[in-house]
Amino acid sequence: MNITAVTRKTDLLHIVIQDRLNVQAERRQKLLQAKIQLKKRPYNKLRKTTAKEMRDTSRATRNFIKAAGIIEELKSLLN
Repeated sequence: MNITAVTRKTDLLHIVIQDRLNVQAERRQKLLQAKIQLKKRPYNKLRKTTAKEMRDTSRATRNFIKAAGIIEELKSLLN
């Protein structure tokens, strides 16, 4: 291996490392922005939305379970 090949490899390695560092920095920046956005919202409003989302989720789950039960009943009737 000659010196130019070694330098080329190290240059490529530096480029890859720098690219990964940039990606990590972008992720960190996005997380920081999201955190700042959350802090800007009033706490009780945030709590209300999450409670509403929880209710919607549990309602959807109950409906799904009911539908699954009905499907099972229909299957048993058909057999």
